[in-house]
Amino acid sequence: MRRTLFMSAILATALAASVNAQSFTHDPANIPIPDSNPAGVNIPFAVAGLAGGVIEVHVHFSPSHTWVGDLIMRLTDPNGVTVTLIDRPRFPELTFGSNSDFLNARFQSTGTDPETHGGNFNSTGLGTIFRAHLGSIDDFNADVNGNWNLFISDNEGGDTGSFDKITITTPEPASMLALGAGLAGVALRRRKK
Repeated sequence: MRRTLFMSAILATALAASVNAQSFTHDPANIPIPDSNPAGVNIPFAVAGLAGGVIEVHVHFSPSHTWVGDLIMRLTDPNGVTVTLIDRPRFPELTFGSNSDFLNARFQSTGTDPETHGGNFNSTGLGTIFRAHLGSIDDFNADVNGNWNLFISDNEGGDTGSFDKITITTPEPASMLALGAGLAGVALRRRKK
């Protein structure tokens, strides 16, 4: 009984933290990614109204960018922390990198390595969750409000696509408080025994 109560408390607080997340979406008009241009495009955007560290980054292209092995994507937060989301997946293993399409991808602290992923990049519904190639989404752990920059470059010719939107997700502050209180309660209960 005690073990069931303990596990229920942990599950309830974890679910509260994940269900009540808060998000910010930057959704400009489609921005073309210059083909075969390592200088790429910088997409600046300002985030406001979020609290806590980032738990997920979701990047969308519209239409999809064919040949994801052409792409490098780096995200920089207001504190100057840069995380490389993808860096020419499967290049140089495959001469021109992965020929899969990039439609959208959700990046979290754990998940599939985008550099070895063999299929299309499509995190719609229950699709694949990715982790960043260099750095971690967890590196965005300071104040997330302020000016961000998404850099995208296409490094080979012949395949194109456009950036559509990016969503930054953080835990909802009340959920984090509930999670902390739940875990503290469990720890105190265990100490009494």
